[in-house]
Amino acid sequence: MEQLRFGDCSVEVHGGNQPAVGGSTPAQPLHFIVDHIDHTEAARFIEKWHYSKRTPTGMNIFLGGFVGTELYAVADYGKGVNPYQAPFLEKLLGVPMPDSGLLELKRLCRKEPKDDNAPLTQFLSICHRILRKMGYCAVIAFSDPEQGHTGGIYKAANFVNLGTTNPERKMKCLSAPSASS
Repeated sequence: MEQLRFGDCSVEVHGGNQPAVGGSTPAQPLHFIVDHIDHTEAARFIEKWHYSKRTPTGMNIFLGGFVGTELYAVADYGKGVNPYQAPFLEKLLGVPMPDSGLLELKRLCRKEPKDDNAPLTQFLSICHRILRKMGYCAVIAFSDPEQGHTGGIYKAANFVNLGTTNPERKMKCLSAPSASS
């Protein structure tokens, strides 16, 4: 068992999916750590490795997963743009959901090639322990079917599938409206 410290947070990590002691099938030990990273480092990574090539604006909590000293994965959490998420989830789940306790996973990305000894599910698990210690109680995430994403990483990380949202519709104004007489 390894004790990791992240600012004011302390997280225990066990190798692989095996218990700390025992287990008949040895697992490769995890060889990455998770820590807060600044906006500049996160933006540089996200803009290189995330398909959108964009770093979200607004309040962000950036967590980085490091293999040795090299940044391998980034998770960007923050307040979602939909002000009705918390009340909707409260009604749907039947549990109190304060807006201050809800975060949206805005971006999740990792370097290529994939490192089998640093799974994103374990990275998310550690991120969520850190967020719980910071006082957050829930994370909502969206996958993008238009990019071929099915939410498989979220299923593997024990997220609960609450359904499908409508696709976003975007409009671009090509010219300024003319004044009518």
